[in-house]
Amino acid sequence: MLSVQNEKLVFDTDYSGSTKNAIMLVLLGKADAGVTVGPALDRETKNIRGQLRTLMESHEIPSPPLCAHPRVPDNVRAVLKKGVFTLAETPEGEALMSQVRMPAPTVADYERDYKPLESMDVKLLSNWGK
Repeated sequence: MLSVQNEKLVFDTDYSGSTKNAIMLVLLGKADAGVTVGPALDRETKNIRGQLRTLMESHEIPSPPLCAHPRVPDNVRAVLKKGVFTLAETPEGEALMSQVRMPAPTVADYERDYKPLESMDVKLLSNWGK
């Protein structure tokens, strides 16, 4: 996207597999820049974070939703949904849900949570689909 907005910006993309890999490639000098996910970067040590600087931040991207296949009956979906929300209301459940990056689950709203992502040209920013 930046390349389209600024014709002088030329870059190659290479999917490194994870935020940790992107950080390591930058620290080892094998990449000039990398894309990270905020919470993953926040989990890095102060020493590692101190060697990096933020060039640009995008708007917040929501966590992936918990989805069910259309073949799963509505009543089963409702029970699962209620169970997830009930579990997250307890300290033990919140700790468990934090391990899967869902400490405070909410009902997804397409307009609020995902519509802004339509403006991102993922194929332009990655080598996905090549």
